[in-house]
Amino acid sequence: MQKFPTSRKSVFNAVFPPILTDSTSFPTGVEKIFLFLLLLAKLSQMKKITKRIFLQSGFAYLLK
Repeated sequence: MQKFPTSRKSVFNAVFPPILTDSTSFPTGVEKIFLFLLLLAKLSQMKKITKRIFLQSGFAYLLK
């Protein structure tokens, strides 16, 4: 199971490769929009995963 990073910076670094967060190659307007959409997709995906884990662990707890 993949351990999710806790701090915001590590989450950002996990979502975006270091190349994209490098200040020398700062993303243009179009790339920013693309990155924002990518971030939204990642967050909704993580929300689904955490919801599933929460439900499974909740049911496992109830069945014990």
